[in-house]
Amino acid sequence: MPIAPIKERLKKNFSRSLIVSEREIRLYSEILKVGEHLSNLINDCLVDSREKSLALTKVEEAVMWSGTGLERNGNRLQSDDNRNDS
Repeated sequence: MPIAPIKERLKKNFSRSLIVSEREIRLYSEILKVGEHLSNLINDCLVDSREKSLALTKVEEAVMWSGTGLERNGNRLQSDDNRNDS
């Protein structure tokens, strides 16, 4: 891979960007609600264990990476018509 695209990607990855559009705020809010619901379900259903701890960590990571994806690629979000809200 050429050096220039890597440097451009790294610069983009570490530059500060914010979720600013109403749509991005709404989507991130939905992601947070689903993450909280799933975390509560895992917490209520599983006994304290390594597996439970890992599952909760992975939900936190999924929410975090989703927020990062919105920040970095908000201008390229799927249209509401193309989303699968099942």
